[in-house]
Amino acid sequence: MKNNFYYTNLRWLVITTLLYFGSSFGQTFFIAIFAGYIRYDFDVSHTTWGSIYALGTCLSAALMFKLGGITEKFKSVNLSIVVIISLAFFCFLMIFAEDIVLLIFIIFGLRFFGQGFASHLSMVLCGKWFSKNRGKTVAFTSLGFTFGEALLPIIFVTLIGVFGWRPSWGLACLILVLISIIIKILLTHDRTPSNVDNTSLIKKEVGIYNKYWTKYDVLNSWVAWPMIFAIVVHSMFLTIFFFQQVTLGIENNWSASQFAILIPFYTFTSIISTFLTGYIIDKFGVRTVLPYYQIPGILGFLSMIFLKDPIFFVIPFSLLGIMQGISNSLSGTFWPEYFGTKYLGDVRAIATSFMVIASALGPFISGLMLDNQINLNTQFIMMFFIMSLSVIGLIYLSINTKEILNANL
Repeated sequence: MKNNFYYTNLRWLVITTLLYFGSSFGQTFFIAIFAGYIRYDFDVSHTTWGSIYALGTCLSAALMFKLGGITEKFKSVNLSIVVIISLAFFCFLMIFAEDIVLLIFIIFGLRFFGQGFASHLSMVLCGKWFSKNRGKTVAFTSLGFTFGEALLPIIFVTLIGVFGWRPSWGLACLILVLISIIIKILLTHDRTPSNVDNTSLIKKEVGIYNKYWTKYDVLNSWVAWPMIFAIVVHSMFLTIFFFQQVTLGIENNWSASQFAILIPFYTFTSIISTFLTGYIIDKFGVRTVLPYYQIPGILGFLSMIFLKDPIFFVIPFSLLGIMQGISNSLSGTFWPEYFGTKYLGDVRAIATSFMVIASALGPFISGLMLDNQINLNTQFIMMFFIMSLSVIGLIYLSINTKEILNANL
């Protein structure tokens, strides 16, 4: 048992998983639970609420790009506590929010500390603390988000029915405070990767071309852009798919419950795919996985064009789950393997910023197309072709970096 990876590293895995779970309280799937109540209490239209949400999200993405690198400058325990407590504070503020300006500020805080920094810090710690088993680490950590996505909507819909929507934000605050206490107890010092001498410093891995890559080095290199494009496409299209679930049900004559029943297929395939991909990455490297990352997504959106019965929609839900699982493992392994760990926080902030912006713009663009009579079926066709371009880019990246990566070994 002592030689079991998960057993011997349970403390560190719990910390990264709790951080990723904590990010749930700033994710779209969680905030969307309260959307109807917020619009009613603040007396705003769908368009106004969407604009507030997009503004807060884009502001958080801009700050994320600027401050992502502070993970290199502060102790992990201090930064983790600050991020989770700050997220708890913005949850608490929602209880008393009465005007639009404060609402924008709260949405900004939830998105920055939740979707942005909590998930970012979790993946940065996976990259820094683990080297040999990084794929397994990221796969396990991703369960935090997966379980948050699966359980929190059910729990908080029930809580809203019992206590009301504002007090439910107070309960979210208390959960985050509890998470911060657990992290404080567990995170007494940073982990040193097992292939490094037991010193107080964590070895900084070099990236391709045997160099330490800064954020601006990455942005000026062609190597990063196929992956950035893939992240944007993935985040935007998957957000649209879930955000427009009501419209999808109307176009296909489904009930809301029929869509909800399909979610477990997405969750199950996502978990299996995450762990399988993590194992493959640890054994064969990130480059091997890249060409296959978005192929399930292509097939998923293609199948949506022809399948209308909710029973057969198990297929696209499962395919999107597989793509999400692959993404979970790639998100914490691609950046350290290609660009090193010395400036990992700064470098990975690029991906987080683009992901956040894409998730904000996706529903807006999709809604604009719907207003102009471009239905979801047509949008799925567009997604199929755009994601196909993304796959071509990833194949090119994989082929043309084989020798570069081998030179680092």
